[in-house]
Amino acid sequence: MSHFNRQLYIDALHKFIGSVSIHILFAYYYFLILKNVHAALHELKIAQKKRPSLTQQFTIYRYQKMIEAYIKHEGLQHNGIYE
Repeated sequence: MSHFNRQLYIDALHKFIGSVSIHILFAYYYFLILKNVHAALHELKIAQKKRPSLTQQFTIYRYQKMIEAYIKHEGLQHNGIYE
């Protein structure tokens, strides 16, 4: 199922190249579903470069902080692997 979802996001990114929202949703998918923090942060950086609205900027900021907190928490649990 996750491969199908990933392919839907990739197709949407190709169709709506300038969409900030799709990049934000893809970052959310990478982080919460696939647990891929690096890919999620990468998608958020792409979204930042596409001139997001104020609401989108806040969402990007909030997700970045949420991911950073997750990385710190995981780093503490695994003796500083991420730090």
